[in-house]
Amino acid sequence: MQLTAKNRPYIRESSSMSAISWDFTIAMLPLMIMSYYYYGARPLVMSLFCAASAHIASILCSLLRGKGLVLKDISSLNCGLMISLMMPAAVPYYVPIVGTVFAVCVVKHTLGGLSNNPFNVTAAGFCFASLTYPQMVFLYTLPLEKLPLFGDITAKMVESPAYTLKLGGMPNFDPLEMLLGNYPGPMGATNILVLLTCLLFLVLRRAVRWYVPATFMATAAAIAFLFPRISGGRIDSVIFEMLSGTLLFGAIFLVSSPYSAPKTKLAQVVYAAGCAVLTMGFRYFGAYELGLCPALLIMNAFSHTLDREIFRLRMYLKNRRVQA
Repeated sequence: MQLTAKNRPYIRESSSMSAISWDFTIAMLPLMIMSYYYYGARPLVMSLFCAASAHIASILCSLLRGKGLVLKDISSLNCGLMISLMMPAAVPYYVPIVGTVFAVCVVKHTLGGLSNNPFNVTAAGFCFASLTYPQMVFLYTLPLEKLPLFGDITAKMVESPAYTLKLGGMPNFDPLEMLLGNYPGPMGATNILVLLTCLLFLVLRRAVRWYVPATFMATAAAIAFLFPRISGGRIDSVIFEMLSGTLLFGAIFLVSSPYSAPKTKLAQVVYAAGCAVLTMGFRYFGAYELGLCPALLIMNAFSHTLDREIFRLRMYLKNRRVQA
């Protein structure tokens, strides 16, 4: 019998990696449209620069590695779009571009290239940018304030509700307005209703398994309920924790990404719950209010271990049943 090696992810459905990448790209288009509505054309230009930088960097790295041109691979383009959508609309263009190039060149190609990355490329790129330029990554402008394409930004810079929660304060925003994205935050991660629509699209396309973001959000909500950071009550704590920062965006586009996550169902559930626990831990005790990306990178290191140990557990239980 001849065995043929296949690249990860090992997905049983007919959906190819290219199809999944295109589904993620289509799902991000409404977020880009909303960022244009809130801030003008600057977010679109930023996303274009990041996507182009990612694709060019990926082509150059592929040529340097002797792999030739892989034009169908748009995973790097997705990485650039995601990093730009997690940034403030007023951030200088070079900040997300630096994070994107680092993600593609250092994390993606150095560690194996397409489908062989042990770590989430987008999360690594955002972490690098946020650690390199923290004063620029965590300050935001108010929505509906049109920003210039180039030149100095004169708009008022404020912190996000996630930062207010970190200080133990109650965000001064109506939850209904937060559902509509009318509050300062990452330009593509604030409109909760649009994000839920994106999630529905990806679930229907089978690019995302519904139980992965559901487990992540449910675990984060349980922690917010049991350990509230604000004095307004447990329910208010859950509402503001769930609506602020990149929690829902990350659950959909990062935690649910099939490339660096476990491949078995039970392992994916444990993986998502672990990401939520670490994310809330970073949000509660970390230096910055957005803790999803470092939490995700830590859980990436245990993806294969989860698959292996759960497989061993299943075989052990099966043998016990046979012996019984």
